[in-house]
Amino acid sequence: MKKSFPSSPATARLNGRAPLLDINALDTDMHDNEFGNSIRNALSNAIAYWERGRIVYNGALVLVVVISFIVGLPVSFRLIGTEWVIILFVLAVLANVVYCAAYIPDIAFQYSSFRPLWLKYRWVLLVVGTLFGGALSYLFVAGPFGLTDGNW
Repeated sequence: MKKSFPSSPATARLNGRAPLLDINALDTDMHDNEFGNSIRNALSNAIAYWERGRIVYNGALVLVVVISFIVGLPVSFRLIGTEWVIILFVLAVLANVVYCAAYIPDIAFQYSSFRPLWLKYRWVLLVVGTLFGGALSYLFVAGPFGLTDGNW
């Protein structure tokens, strides 16, 4: 007699045996739940929007630093070295961590009655956040690049 093995946890349930760990059942239960569905949709929507916006945000910050560096020449040229590259890298990582703060109001507004209005105007948060990040970037590099000493 040929012994058959279940091909999936669902088949095991049908055969009367409970599998040790049924990941498919846990996943299905979560997706069948209306709240689980809506949180998944809100997170997917937020990630799709804000990760595209991150490119704009990072591009704007790089532009601020590069323009500040060029305007600060020749004083800024003395900063080219390992120490300042590491400092700029750490500042770039911190700027991206701060950028993640945009997810908090985005997901909150997606669960409010203002969702349609928010989806239409959330670009305002991206613009204001990018301008704020650019201003902070300028403040961080203005001194070392010699811009505070009237070098421009």
